[in-house]
This record gives sequence, C-alpha cells and structure tokens, in this order.
Amino acid sequence: MSPSLVRWLLAAVLLLTTVAYSPAIRAPFEFDDASAITSNASIRSLSPTVALRPPENTSVSGRPVVNYTFALNAAINRWLGVDERPDPFGVNKTLGYHIVNLLLHMWCGLLLFGVIRRTIARVGAARGWKVDANLTALLPATLWMLHPIHTEAVDYLVQRTEILVSVCYVGTLYASIRAFDARNERHAIIWQFVAVIVCLLGMGSKEVMITAPLLLFLYDRAFHFQTWIEQLRRRRWFYLALVATSAWTLINVASNARFGTVGFGLGVSWQRYLYTQAWAVAHYLRLMVWPTGFTLDYGTRPVSGLAGIPGAIVLTAFLLATIAAWTKMQRWGWFAFLGAWFFLILAPSSSVVPIATEIAAERRVYLALASPILLVVVTVAWLAGRLLGKPRPSPTMPIGLQAGFGAIALIFVVLTFNRSWLFKDPEALWRDAVNNAPTNPRAYDNLAATMFFTDPPNLAEAKDLYLQAVNADSTYLHAWTGLAAVAVNEGQLDAAVTILQRALAIDSGYSVAFEQLGRLHLRMGKPDKALPYLQRFATAYPSDNSLVALGIDLLQLQRYEEAATALRHALELSPNQLEAMRLLGGALIEQGKGAEAVQWLERMTSLEPPTPIGIGLLAVAYAQAGRPNDAKEAAAAASTRGNGNPGVSILAGRATLLVGDPSAAEGYFAQATRADPRSPEAATFHGLALRQLGKSHDAEKEFRRALALDPGYGPAQKALDSMR
Repeated sequence: MSPSLVRWLLAAVLLLTTVAYSPAIRAPFEFDDASAITSNASIRSLSPTVALRPPENTSVSGRPVVNYTFALNAAINRWLGVDERPDPFGVNKTLGYHIVNLLLHMWCGLLLFGVIRRTIARVGAARGWKVDANLTALLPATLWMLHPIHTEAVDYLVQRTEILVSVCYVGTLYASIRAFDARNERHAIIWQFVAVIVCLLGMGSKEVMITAPLLLFLYDRAFHFQTWIEQLRRRRWFYLALVATSAWTLINVASNARFGTVGFGLGVSWQRYLYTQAWAVAHYLRLMVWPTGFTLDYGTRPVSGLAGIPGAIVLTAFLLATIAAWTKMQRWGWFAFLGAWFFLILAPSSSVVPIATEIAAERRVYLALASPILLVVVTVAWLAGRLLGKPRPSPTMPIGLQAGFGAIALIFVVLTFNRSWLFKDPEALWRDAVNNAPTNPRAYDNLAATMFFTDPPNLAEAKDLYLQAVNADSTYLHAWTGLAAVAVNEGQLDAAVTILQRALAIDSGYSVAFEQLGRLHLRMGKPDKALPYLQRFATAYPSDNSLVALGIDLLQLQRYEEAATALRHALELSPNQLEAMRLLGGALIEQGKGAEAVQWLERMTSLEPPTPIGIGLLAVAYAQAGRPNDAKEAAAAASTRGNGNPGVSILAGRATLLVGDPSAAEGYFAQATRADPRSPEAATFHGLALRQLGKSHDAEKEFRRALALDPGYGPAQKALDSMR
C-alpha cells in the first residue's frame, strides 16, 4: 500500500469518525459535567495556581492537566463571546468542548496507527515477513476509532480524562519508538525528551498513566532487545526519567482529592470489586464483538452469585497465556505485549482498588480495547491465510477479507452515529440507561432530573421516577433530595423540609441536603435556621455558588462583615462572579466602606450592562466615598432605569440623603412608598428624609407606620426613640 493511498485512507477514516460522532457535537453538559465543568470555579481562570487545582470529589480531582484543558475551553468561549448560561441560553457553549474531545480521540487513533505500523514493520523486517504494515495497522486503528463503545469517552465531556491520558499513553510509546529508530543520537535524545514530557502530562491527566513506564519497558523487551540486561544497559536513564514522572500521579493520589469516590473503606470490599470487574471486563469484550446494550451508567451495586464466573475464567486464561508468552519471547513476544497492554491499562481502574461510585464504565476499556481488536484482526488474517494455503504472513490481505473489515467499519459508523444521537437528547439517553440497567437508582434519578428541568417541568413523572429510584435503593440520597425539589415546586415547603431531614437521617453528613435545607429556610424567611446548613455546605464545598448563598444569608442576618468575608472568598474562586460583586458591594456599604464598595461595583458594571440595582448601589457607594456629584448622577440614572422599582428608589434616596440633599431623597423615598406601601424600610427612610427637612410630625407618622407594618423593625423604632 503506497504512502499516498495510506494518507487518503486515513483522511477517509477521520472523516467517517467525524460523521459518526457529529450528532453529539452540541450535546448538553451531562451528569458529572456539572461538578467538573459548569460549577467548577477553577476553570474560569488560566492562572496555573488556580486551573491546576481542581476541586475535590469531582471527575477532574487529582487530574490537573485535564482541568487545565477545560479552563482553555472556557477561555476560548469567553473570547468568542459564547453565552455559557444554562439552557436555553448558550446553544454553542458545549461546542468547543466536544470538538476538543473528538480531535483528541482522532489523534489517539492516529498515534495507535503509528505505533502498530512501526512495530509491524520492525518485527516483519527482523523475521522475514512480507506483510503490509500499513494495511495491518490501518484496519485495527480504524475499527478502534469507529467502535461505538467509545461514545461515552468522546461524547460525555468530562470523560476527556480517559481520552487525554490515552493520547499521552500512546504518545509516550510512539515517541519512545521514534527515539529507538532515530538516525542519530541527537534525534534520539529529542524523541526521548518528548516521551518524558508527554508521560508527565499523562501523569497529571489520570491515574491509568502510572503503568505506562512499565508497559514501555515491556515493549522494548518484546520488540527491541534480546535480553533484559541489554535494554537496561542501553536505556536505563530513559526508563528512570519516565518512572520519575509518576511522582506527579503519586502526589495527586496522596492528596486524597477523591476521598469520597475511590479507595478502601467506602462500602465495597476489594474482593467484591475484583469479582465484579471480572464480569465487567468480560462484558466490555462482549460489547466489542456484539456492540449492543451500551449504557451510560452501571450504578454502584457489585455483581453477586455466579455472574462473575465466566469472566473470571476467560480473563484467567488470557492472563496465563500472556505469562506463558513472556517465557517464549522469540515466537510469542507480540502476544505477550498485547496481553500486558490489556491488563496493565485496565489494572488501575478494574482490579482491586474500589471505585465505589461506579462499579463499571465502558470508558475504562477505551485504550485497552486496542489489544483485543488487534488480536482479532491478526487472528482472522492468519486463519484466512491458512485457508488459502499461506501459512506465513503474506504481503496482501485477501480482498474479500478487506471488504469484510470495511463493512464492519461502516456498521460501526452507523452504530456510533445512533449512539451519539442519544447524547444530544438527555431524556433519551437516560431512558436508555433505565432500560439497560433497570436496578440502577441513579439512572432513574437522572431521568427524573431531566423531566424536572424540562420546560414546563413534568413534575408528576419526575416524582414517579424519584420514587422508583427510592424503591430500587431506599438509601439512594439523590432521589430524596429530588423528591424534596419536587415538593418545593409544588409549594409544599414543610414537606420538603421533612424529606430532606429524612435524607440526613440516612447520612448525617450528606452535603446536598445541607445546601437544600439552607436555601429552603432562606426561601421560607428563616435565615437563622438556614445559616448552620449553608455554613456547613460552604465549608465542605467552597464554590462561588455555595459562598454566595452563605453571603446572602449573612446579609439577611445583618452580619455584614462575615458576609463580606464569604463573598470575597467567592470572588477569589470566581473573579468575575457578578452576583458576588453586587452582594459584596452591598455588604461593604452597610459597613460604611463605600470606597472599597466602589471598586467592586464599578468592576461589576464594566463586565455587564449596568442594572438599576447595580447603579443604585454604586450611587450609595459614591456618597460614602465622598463623591457627591457622582452619587447624584448615579442616583438619577438608577431611578430613571428603575421604572419605579422600590428597591432602586430606596438606594437613590439613600445616596442623595448621604450627600446632603434631603429634598431629592424625600422624592425618591416617596416614590418607593407609593410603589410598595407595605415596606417598613421605605417608610423608615421616608421618615428620615422628612425629619431632615424639618417635618417632624410627618416623619413620626412614617416611623409609626413602619412599626405597624413590622412591629419588630429595629431601624424604625430607633428613629422614633431618637425623636423623644
């Protein structure tokens, strides 16, 4: 096969791959994307000190390189002016993320092609084979790139972790091969340097990379060297450099950033997990051969009974065959390496270390699948050769066999296209998950959430699905909080409180229930009851959203200094959080710190078209900062834009009152009392302006009216007492 034909065929494969995954190119954020992308404050900055420190207990925890790529995507969206607000806004907000995932997947496939081609060319030359390396590499790489089992890794955005580490894994091996084949020492050193850098990036992408130095070492023994001693003598410093990069992975693991999801003591013993993986890996292999029955979520329940026995038998046989092959390297070195490839790539996620939050996942076999696909292609080609009387590898594969593999590739395109279409429609995706994993409560929960957030919300079906999730597992906490959310939307606030308290009875440390109880008590006008819940949630999960909620509660309790502290922290995590800026400006104003408030409020108005409330706050801040002209101008602008909004009128009145213009202030406050005659705040401020105008009798009437509206309203009582 000529090089030009190879290039055209590779271009065709890339085009088919693009077509196969195209339905999901604008698919929305899904499931874990929320915590890893949409709610991840660390990706809103390109500063390495921020973006390389992902939040705990998310899919990007301990994976800083992946987190930084999401930060780059977010930065490109900002640069392009893409609206990243939740649907129905921002129709292109996921486009860039999906394009990067797809490009990484194709890049990985090309690297895989390069590794296979160069390996076959070397082995064939050494053993006198006349096999076509280009064709033999192209077929498995094509089948691998187009296989529908990879839709989860490519279309589910947060699974970039799997794609990126795979690119680095194969890239490290490819660079090592290029270094070995280099024409001179200088080129060899350059390629070795590339291999070490790529390996380091992989170590910061996902824990799977920890086995890459060992697999590269085994590759050299299988294809480059006759003895272990010889390869250690020739490449020991290179191996040591690769092993040294694993320190980054070990540091990330030691940080325990995924303490709630991975590790021992999380409810799944290593024995049950290992037994379940025997079932899971056999299931992946079944999907490779018969690609139907995919599911996005297999749940958290380990398998039991005899379910894992067939897989254990198959995997044990494959493992023993791999070990035996390493004892007969001259003939079976290629098989030994393919077996090592399969087991070493799967070992970190599919052996003895429990991943309690997900008992199985199709993405885990992403790169490992290249081994059995290559074995199938080689075995079928060998059998075809034997049937045609060609016991040794032949320069060309029978045309009929090539056509057969081509037909399979086209079938994969159709299956991948259809599977990718599901990712475009969250409801269809989760209905598919429910159908394929009917005992998984999380599938019901996510389908319920989809129904809950439709427009208009389908509360009846959402409630029914949450109840099905509870029936599947009464301890599944997300379903309880979902039921509480339904109750809130139905106006049954007390029932929602009861449901959330039941969730806390199941798990007293369940943070989501703390957040919802806090926000619910705020909605019920009980900031004192909300405070401990919001404080605990913000402490456990300090994000801009949790800290803003805490700041709102503290403002309502008039604990302005504490509110300002929480809001400053929110802005450290998300420097452009507009609500945090507005609330911080308000908290500083209540402390009399107008000059500092001006800085935040001016920054807020520079980032978005100024709102009447924002301008009104800025007017008060200008007044406190000793800028009377700016205060009056801003007050007038706020009032004009506010269209009678009583809150805006109160802010305009406060600003003009502070700069010594009680007449203008009285007009603004009168406007507020007309717009909202039941506001004790408006009545009190109106009274203060009237008092400064010398209208004590009218002022007293306003203070008394405020107290009639709210007998415990302190500012009115204080103003009234000062008149006696």
